[in-house]
Amino acid sequence: MKYKDKRELWMKIAICTAGYGMMSDNVVFPMLNAIYKSYPNSSLFMRNFVVSGAGIVSIIFGLLTGFLTKYISKKKLLVWGTIIFAVGGIGGAFSTSIEFLALTRAIDAASDGILTAVTAAMIVDLWHDKHEQSEMISFYNVASNLFGVVMSITAGYAAVKNWHFAFFINSIALVSTILCVLFVPDTGVDTAEEAQEEEEDYFEQSGQKWSPCLIILALVVYCIAQSCNYMPSFLIDLLVVEKKLGDSVLSGYSTSILTISGIAAFLTATPALMKRKNPRHFAVAVFALEIAGMICYGFGRNIVMMLVAAVFNGFAGSWIIVYFEMYVARNTPKRVRGMWIAVTTSLIYFDGILAPYVPNIMKFLFHVDSINGAVITSAIIILAILIIYIILIFHDTITKKPQLSI
Repeated sequence: MKYKDKRELWMKIAICTAGYGMMSDNVVFPMLNAIYKSYPNSSLFMRNFVVSGAGIVSIIFGLLTGFLTKYISKKKLLVWGTIIFAVGGIGGAFSTSIEFLALTRAIDAASDGILTAVTAAMIVDLWHDKHEQSEMISFYNVASNLFGVVMSITAGYAAVKNWHFAFFINSIALVSTILCVLFVPDTGVDTAEEAQEEEEDYFEQSGQKWSPCLIILALVVYCIAQSCNYMPSFLIDLLVVEKKLGDSVLSGYSTSILTISGIAAFLTATPALMKRKNPRHFAVAVFALEIAGMICYGFGRNIVMMLVAAVFNGFAGSWIIVYFEMYVARNTPKRVRGMWIAVTTSLIYFDGILAPYVPNIMKFLFHVDSINGAVITSAIIILAILIIYIILIFHDTITKKPQLSI
């Protein structure tokens, strides 16, 4: 392997291991009972903050990162993000109170927001070819999911002995810091002057018109679809009990299969997307998979159907991330790309926070009184989005020019 190829390989490894987004939360899920027993007098607010409340911190820092890319180089943000991740991630091992643990979770969440946004921005800066961009987005998410699996297993064993030890696995962030310093080049800041100087930027070459309204509309669709898709997987334990199909054992198997399916989906996303002449065909596949999963969840009356639903759910949840991150990357000019990528990646955390409230929203809007009913109603909503995309494909066929650049 040539020196240049080796360096690029290490650069890819550095970026793929620079933070793990929502998957870093997997450290606390299997040992919540042990944590609660350690701090029996902790408030409900603090307990919920340790579980998922810190996601709001990720959103804030993700959006802030998009703003800072105009003033601070992405490499500096990347390196500092890995350092912050190490501080917050390892810091949980030294918790002496629920408040201290919540603080470390907030620091971890801040790094998640920074790193999710800046890694996505650096991917579209360093690789201009759409195939390579899609591939790197997939590889980054595969690394995150694999880390999440390792974290869950480690935390499960640690909870039996001493749950504090599980946080030490986050020390891998220190290795990521070194790799980022040594192998990731500095892509500068996102300014209008830099965009003018860079003659080879793919958006400017394409001759497309910059339309923030279309980007906002696409992200609204993304938010609705992903929140609905997350809902049955986040509430799987409640759904299983509601349908009287089993207990937490089935919920655990369903979550594991969903995670494995998500990894497989990220690995297949690039060839599946690149084979489509019109990328909207890929979007149709995403929404169709999501509907199939919700139908299996909603009308399934046995364990097999629930596990099949998890497979569909995992594929849809992963493919939709690749599709919309690619959409934003290919349809924004360089001077604002970092900010819009940050908004897109921050939606992952927002959708995660919103997902458990989807049944409440469905109850308010459509008077649906059960989680199962909310799942079926969500399927109908996604079906409406699917029909709109099919109509747009017919429009592309008539005009002989797809409106998307991916």
